[in-house]
Amino acid sequence: MIETIALSLVNGLVWGCILAMVSIGLTLIYGQLEIINIAHGAMYAVGAVTAFYVSTYLGSWAYSLIISPLVMVVIALAIYGSSLRYRIVGYPTWVTLIISYGVMFVLEQLTLLIFGGAPRCIPNPLPYEVGFLGGKYPLYRVFAAVFSLAVIGSLVLFLKGTKLGLWIRATNQDHDTASAMGVPVPFVYMFTFILGSMLAVS
Repeated sequence: MIETIALSLVNGLVWGCILAMVSIGLTLIYGQLEIINIAHGAMYAVGAVTAFYVSTYLGSWAYSLIISPLVMVVIALAIYGSSLRYRIVGYPTWVTLIISYGVMFVLEQLTLLIFGGAPRCIPNPLPYEVGFLGGKYPLYRVFAAVFSLAVIGSLVLFLKGTKLGLWIRATNQDHDTASAMGVPVPFVYMFTFILGSMLAVS
């Protein structure tokens, strides 16, 4: 009984870490840009599809940790440059909400067109187990939780300990004053959207 409860708690912690890493990008985009990015889940799906093809054709899932975020940088640049660049400041939230809905449908249909609707999966990259209360626990889940915490911690350190992180926080507080102080506000907006999108597929 105790082992079952402990296992459930660990599973909850692991999945909580993974969901926190995925959702922190959504929080960053909304908190800094006030964009309700409905397409965030579709971006996650694109990252998963990219990881599948990278693992299949390159023979290692490790490559996807680099290639999937880079693919999302290109997609985020295209989305931001084509539809969001001039619609952040001075526009009501529903404008960007409708845009993100459209982006979501485009990404979903492109994913279905390229990947298909049949479920496929990547073989477990770490098919090992660690001892846990006399039983076994998948090593991959432990890795996923540790990796998620590392990504979240790195983001916090970046926002609090770098000049660009200071620019992001300053722009969020008052973009007019930040611009008057020499902060490149348009670049900060673009970078924040790209960073938040990358976190969806990390």
